[in-house]
Amino acid sequence: HFTSVDRPQFGRTLQWLDRVLTAERPHLVVLTGDVISGSSLHHSGMAWDAVQAIWTRIADLMHAHDQPWVTTLGNHLGAIDRLELNAHDASFRLSFTQSANVDGQYQPS
Repeated sequence: HFTSVDRPQFGRTLQWLDRVLTAERPHLVVLTGDVISGSSLHHSGMAWDAVQAIWTRIADLMHAHDQPWVTTLGNHLGAIDRLELNAHDASFRLSFTQSANVDGQYQPS
């Protein structure tokens, strides 16, 4: 759960991910939710620009490796607008994430 690009664990995690991408060279990376802790961002007073900064740093790393990715959003987004975050992720050149109506609500059949 990332909360800020300024926290040491964010940089260490990106370094680790850089090493994994270099070693493994996957065809596709799947970010499987809970990348950002929205409740922590909200409680710390951080806003949408902090979310964009985190996501952009991740996208920059993926682009540096010419690495396509897709994202599924997790359940720790707090007050972060899921549709806005999904659209932001989908805006990057190598993102396979589809900008769609993803409200995150369970709809039983």
